[in-house]
Amino acid sequence: MSVRNLFSINDITNGGVVPAYFVLILLWGVIGALGVWKHFVRRKSERAEQLSDDPLAYPLIINFYALFILIAIACAAVSERSFELISIYLSLLFIYVVAQFVYRRKIRVSVKTLVTFGAMSLAALIFALAAFNTQGFGLAQRYTIDDNTHLHISYNAMVYRDDLSMLVARNYPTDGDIVWINMDLFIPVKDYEADEPLNSVLEKTRQNGIAYFYSDERGADINCVIDFNNCDHNRQKYSNDYYYALNEAISLEDLKVIDSSPFSQITLQTYEDDRTWTLKQWLERNGN
Repeated sequence: MSVRNLFSINDITNGGVVPAYFVLILLWGVIGALGVWKHFVRRKSERAEQLSDDPLAYPLIINFYALFILIAIACAAVSERSFELISIYLSLLFIYVVAQFVYRRKIRVSVKTLVTFGAMSLAALIFALAAFNTQGFGLAQRYTIDDNTHLHISYNAMVYRDDLSMLVARNYPTDGDIVWINMDLFIPVKDYEADEPLNSVLEKTRQNGIAYFYSDERGADINCVIDFNNCDHNRQKYSNDYYYALNEAISLEDLKVIDSSPFSQITLQTYEDDRTWTLKQWLERNGN
C-alpha cells in the first residue's frame, strides 16, 4: 500500500492550497525565532563560548534527529521484513558518537552514550513493530474524502481467461491463457455514497489490500492493484491518492456490481490477439 498526495500548479489554480500548511510553517518559524532569541541573542556573556551544553541546543538536536532516523530505519526493516541492517546501525552509532564529541568538546566514549543509543534503537523498533501490528495504529483503515467532488477509482489485474477471479501466478509465461482486466470508475462522491452495493464491494477490496500489506504473505511481484483518488470534476486537482496491491482479484460477481454503475467502465484485453472487450461482451462471448 502506498500513498501519493499530489501537489502541483493545478492545486493553486483550482484553490487547492490548504491554509493550515502555511499556519504550521509560520508556527514553527515563531517557535524557532523564540528559541534563537532566548538561547543565543539573550545569552549571558559568561556563557558566550559555552552554548553547546544547553539542554535545548546540541543534546536535544542530536538525540531528536538520531531517534527520527532510527524510527525510519526500524519502520523500513519491519515493513520489508529485513533485519540485516547492522552496518547501517553501526554507521549511525559512529555518527552519533562523533556528534557527542563535537558538543562535549572532548573525545571520550561514555557508557551513557552507548546506553542512550541502544535505548533509542530499541524504542524505535518497538514503535515500528507496534505500528505494523496495529495497521498503522488504525490509521490505515481510514480513507478521508475531502472537499473534492469526485472519486476516481481504477483497478488492474492479470487473470486467467477461464477464471476472471484467479490471479495469474508470478512468473507465469505470457500467453493466450492470460487476460488483463481494467476498471475505471469516475463518480461523484454523493453518488458513490448513495450506491451501497458499489460502496461495499470497493471498500471490501480496499480492506483486502490493507490486510495484504500488513500480512506475512506480501510479495514483490504484484499482478493486481486498485487505486483510490479523490479529485475534482475535471480530474485536475487530486488528493488522498491511495494505491493498494492485492493478492486476490475482484470476484466476477463483484465485477458485475461495479459494472452496473453508469459511472464505471470495465474492459478486458487478451494477449493472443490484443483485442479489447467490455465485461458484458466478454461474458456473452465466453460465458464466465
